[in-house]
Amino acid sequence: MSDFSEIKAAQIAAFLIKLNNGRENYTKLIKLVYLADRKAILEWGFPITFDDMCSLPNGPVVSRFLNLIKNENSGKTWREFIKKDGYNVILINEPGDDELSVAEKELLQQIYNKYKDKNYSDMITFTHSLPEYKDPGTSSIPIHYEDILLASGMPVYKVNEIIENIKFMLVSNSLINK
Repeated sequence: MSDFSEIKAAQIAAFLIKLNNGRENYTKLIKLVYLADRKAILEWGFPITFDDMCSLPNGPVVSRFLNLIKNENSGKTWREFIKKDGYNVILINEPGDDELSVAEKELLQQIYNKYKDKNYSDMITFTHSLPEYKDPGTSSIPIHYEDILLASGMPVYKVNEIIENIKFMLVSNSLINK
């Protein structure tokens, strides 16, 4: 299940990095994006990034987002705007924000405001406490959107409706973009 967009990921990263004066710890950034996607799924019934999610030893992450940050040999579009500098990511060019809706920007702002005073270690500790997180040992365990919804206490019938809506959105979008 995916409709991940590298340019949208760069715009999300840039939006959050700019809120922190152009530089952010990459672990904290990944956690902020995970929490934004999580909140969007719970409140709207669909994520912002449509990224794959998984539990890693340092907590839940958005997978492709993490790969864009860590792998300097992939993500040509990403690398035009975001650069890894040690444990930080910095904004090197402005990607714009035309892929982000007003509601998505507001949600990203809310997440940033809520966690702006936390460091990467605090974020790791906090995300370990989320009910959908499962300790993967030294490996990884996928987190599905339904895992987040079910862990929130949502009834199974409602979770199934949301997952069907997400699948419909993805199919519709793929047909439109052909």
